[in-house]
Amino acid sequence: MPFYRKVPSLEEVIGVDLDQYAVTCGTSLIKPLITDYLDRRQKPLRMRLFQGDLTQYDSRTVGVEAVTMIEVYVRYRRIIIIIITET
Repeated sequence: MPFYRKVPSLEEVIGVDLDQYAVTCGTSLIKPLITDYLDRRQKPLRMRLFQGDLTQYDSRTVGVEAVTMIEVYVRYRRIIIIIITET
């Protein structure tokens, strides 16, 4: 997630995955780097990962301004097609 660290307007990045193991493994990727302490941002960047399902309401995502989905198509292909055709 080094790209996110370089965007000064970002204040929080949230990652969601169905697989708790993936969340556990990903936790090490969001820890602050040594360079984060040497070159501090004006606004701190909070990064969180949690287990969840994109098709279900989750109060932890209330107020989220943007969403990107990676590797979602395989699991949710049918649901995405239904949502797109209903919109």
